[in-house]
Amino acid sequence: DLSMPEMDGRQLLQLKNRDPKLRTIPVVIISAQDPMHQPLGGDQVVAVFGQGIAPQHLLQCSLQLAAQFLQPV
Repeated sequence: DLSMPEMDGRQLLQLKNRDPKLRTIPVVIISAQDPMHQPLGGDQVVAVFGQGIAPQHLLQCSLQLAAQFLQPV
């Protein structure tokens, strides 16, 4: 979520992207905020959904990500 009490989602993405072990992990954002007003640093944001996403859409996104990671390199 982009609206968290102690640290917002953008700050969390910045910290994640500084860590070499974490920076390649893909990120799916679900938030009531419209992220299009401010860029979300990092190229690992693979999907952005608004609040109230249908569970089947989130599952479909997760399965597509898993399929990408399970493909032989």
